[in-house]
Amino acid sequence: MTATGAANSRVLERVERVGWSCAAVGTLLCVLGVVWAPRELGTAWLLSFTFWVGLPLGALAWLCVHALTGGRWGAALRPALGAAAATLPWMLPVFVLLWPFAGTLLHADELAGEAAHRRALYQPSAWGLRSLVLLGGWCAVAWRASRRGRPLGQGAAGVILIVHLFAVTVTAIDWVMALDPEFLSMSIGAKAFTGQMLASLAVAVVAVQCGRSSRDPDDEAGRIDQGNLLLALVLGWSYLAFTEWLIVWSANLPADAAWFAARGDAWTLGFGLALVLGHFVVPFVLLLSRAYKRRTRLLVALAAWLVAMQLGEQIWLITPTARPAGPLLGGWDLAALGAVGGLWVAWFSRGFRARLLAVETLEATA
Repeated sequence: MTATGAANSRVLERVERVGWSCAAVGTLLCVLGVVWAPRELGTAWLLSFTFWVGLPLGALAWLCVHALTGGRWGAALRPALGAAAATLPWMLPVFVLLWPFAGTLLHADELAGEAAHRRALYQPSAWGLRSLVLLGGWCAVAWRASRRGRPLGQGAAGVILIVHLFAVTVTAIDWVMALDPEFLSMSIGAKAFTGQMLASLAVAVVAVQCGRSSRDPDDEAGRIDQGNLLLALVLGWSYLAFTEWLIVWSANLPADAAWFAARGDAWTLGFGLALVLGHFVVPFVLLLSRAYKRRTRLLVALAAWLVAMQLGEQIWLITPTARPAGPLLGGWDLAALGAVGGLWVAWFSRGFRARLLAVETLEATA
C-alpha cells in the first residue's frame, strides 16, 4: 500500500468509528423516544429512513446509467457509487423498525368519496409488504451492480433502470404522499428519483475528491464532468419541483391546495424559500462557472451543500404533514438521523476503503 493509500485508509477508519459512535448514541436516544414520544419518533424515523435510503438508491441508478453510457466520469466515481449501493441491505432492518409506526403515520381510514378506493392501499400491512418486497428486490440488484470488476451489461442495466424508476415512484407515494392520502402529485416519483441521484452523486463527488492526494495526477476534466452532472440534476430537480407547484396552483383543487397550505406558516414558508435559493439558485449560478468546477475544494463544498439541501427537502415534504403542530426539525429527528446516518456512514466508509484498496492493488500489478 502506498503512503497515500495508507493515509486514506486511516481517515476512512476514523470516519467509520465516528459513524458507529453516532449510531450508538442515536439508537440509545431513539430507544428512549419509543417510551417517551412514540408518535414524534415515528415521524423522525420516517424522515431519517427516506433520506438515507435515497443515497444507495441513487447510487444504484448511477451504476446503471454508467453501464449504459460508459465514460470516464463513471470510472472515477464507481468506487464510491459501488460502496453506497452496497449499503442498501442495511436499510431493510431500518424499515422493519419503521413499520410498527405505520398506524400513526398513515390515515387511510380518513379517505372518503372518490378517494375511498385507495383505502386498502394505505393500510399498514399492505404498505409495509409493498416496501419490503421492493427493498428486497433492490438489495439483490444492488449486490449484483456493485460487485467489484463485474459491471452490469447494457441490456440488464436498461431494464433495471426502467423498473427502478417505477419502484421509486411507488415508494415515493407510500413514504411521502401517503402521509396525506388525499394529496395527488403526478411528478412526485420523478422528483424523488432525481433528488436521490443528485444526493448520491454529490456524496460520491465528496468521497472521491477528498480521497485524492496531491501526488495524484490532476483530473481537472473529471471535476468539470462531475460539476456538469450536478448542474444537470439541479436543473432537473428544479423543473420537476416547479411544475408540481404550477400544476397544483393552476388546478386549485382543495385537497392539493391544502397540502401547500400546511406549509404556509411563516417558518415553513421561509424554509421553503430558502430551499429554492439553496437547492436551485445558488448551485445553478456557481455550477455555470468552469473556473468554479475546476477548484476541488469549491466543488466538494458545493456537493456537500447539495446533500444538505436534499435533507432539507425531505424535512419540508414530511414533517409539516406528519407533525403539523410541531417543529420542522426537532430533537427526535436529530437522534434518528444520527442513528441511521451513523450506520450508513460506517458501512459506506468500510466499503469505500475496501474498493480504494482494490483499485490501488490492481494499478500496482498492472
